[in-house]
Amino acid sequence: MVFTGNMTGDALAFDAKTGKELWRFKMGGGIRSQPVAYQIDGKTYVAIGSGSFAALDAFMGGPKNIPEGGMLFVFALP
Repeated sequence: MVFTGNMTGDALAFDAKTGKELWRFKMGGGIRSQPVAYQIDGKTYVAIGSGSFAALDAFMGGPKNIPEGGMLFVFALP
């Protein structure tokens, strides 16, 4: 799987071989960092940070309707 996100606040997972979207989660803010995968005791987790900064969005011409702030979401993979 390949994990990524977009500026409109969606965390996404794709099949690495086919490119098919497997999963989508609305984060509440634009994705500002690369997802990080890690393992603890054989269990795999993916951490994804989100949050928008209106001044930067306006400068870059991005969407202006994304909530500001920052959050870190951690998902456990089955």
